[in-house]
Amino acid sequence: MFSDIYQLLKTRGILTRYEVLDKQLLIPLDDTEYFSSQNIHCEQCSHRTHKNGTVTYFHSAILPVIVSPQQKAVISLDPEFITPQDG
Repeated sequence: MFSDIYQLLKTRGILTRYEVLDKQLLIPLDDTEYFSSQNIHCEQCSHRTHKNGTVTYFHSAILPVIVSPQQKAVISLDPEFITPQDG
C-alpha cells in the first residue's frame, strides 16, 4: 500500500514539492513500540530485562517519513518492523 501511494505521488509530481538540496528527499526515521507486556510474548518479540529482574516483551518498528521545510504535511513510507536477530 505505501509503495503504491509513493508511486502515485511520484507520478503526479507531488514529491517534487518535497525536494531539497539538489533534488534530494529528507527522510528522518522515528521508532515506536506498538505492543508491550510482561506476560504475553511470541518468538518475534524483543525483550528488556529490568534491574529488578522483570522482563518486558515488546514489538517495535522504524517509521520513515518524507519531510520538507516548505511543507506542512509529511508522507509516510513503509514501516520496518524490528525483530530479534542472532548475534
